[in-house]
Amino acid sequence: MSTAHTVAHCPSARAVTTATLLNYQLGFGRLSTGPLFVGGISTVSPEAGGAVEGVLFRVQRHELEAWDSDYAEDRYVRRTVQLLARRGARGNDTYLTQAELYVPEPVEGPFPPAGNYLELMVAGAREHHLDDHADALLAGAFSPPPPPERPTAQAAHGDGAPMRVLVCGAAGFAGRAVCAELLAAGHTVRAWDYAPDSWDTLTASDGPPPAEAELIYGDIADFDVAAAAVAGCEAVVHVTVSFSADERDPTPFLTNLKGLWNILENARLAGIRRVVHMGSAHVLFPGSSTLPEGHFQSAEVRRPDGSLYQV
Repeated sequence: MSTAHTVAHCPSARAVTTATLLNYQLGFGRLSTGPLFVGGISTVSPEAGGAVEGVLFRVQRHELEAWDSDYAEDRYVRRTVQLLARRGARGNDTYLTQAELYVPEPVEGPFPPAGNYLELMVAGAREHHLDDHADALLAGAFSPPPPPERPTAQAAHGDGAPMRVLVCGAAGFAGRAVCAELLAAGHTVRAWDYAPDSWDTLTASDGPPPAEAELIYGDIADFDVAAAAVAGCEAVVHVTVSFSADERDPTPFLTNLKGLWNILENARLAGIRRVVHMGSAHVLFPGSSTLPEGHFQSAEVRRPDGSLYQV
């Protein structure tokens, strides 16, 4: 709603009046990871009986069409909607009019709003005398409720008591060792890897999958698959990793970054308070099991070949 912010993206934009979008609801249904905002950004979605306060801007058609391609990359589509506009920003006399609105398809949240994004929304609301709306934004009326408090595993089970632990990347060197240690300590282990044949690589040297573990399979880059893997667990040990010599291969990004985010976010939503995330020597030295003394502890050391695996 900030005029300055809107003009920065669409130079012809001029505020006409304030308006109410009927039968929609405001939320924070998209997650931004930068560079301007980190956190939830606002979205509107159909909701019978809902109402969203906003500002009606007049823009040039060619600038609106340029926005279409920009927003399409983020999976927003432009819709023609009915607004209840005011004659004068603070007037009580209203009239129905049509306007163009970008809506996300699909809505993915809700997410906690990005702090600086929320400040921008509040400033825009106050600029156009929508003070009640600004107060509601500050009060968190449109933000998702915080996840319910859940005791830590130690509080719930007592120090050292058995837990159900999800091990991501269970079929690898580190994953197998973690599963063995957890099972020996009396914990229940859910061992997760991409597919049943993930275990085949090390079967000759390390044996078959642990018979005592619950074996599950799926793509960690899929948010819903990760949610199902986390469900019912009280702790997570994340040792999943992927690397490739082909710089065009998206698998390392999808596994190492998106997959990690899927685990962390689903753990947060499930109330899991601790996730163990293990690194790998491959970040520093490709194809070597021997590390120069002292280097492994240095955060400044990076692989000399520039591999994306180190990201």
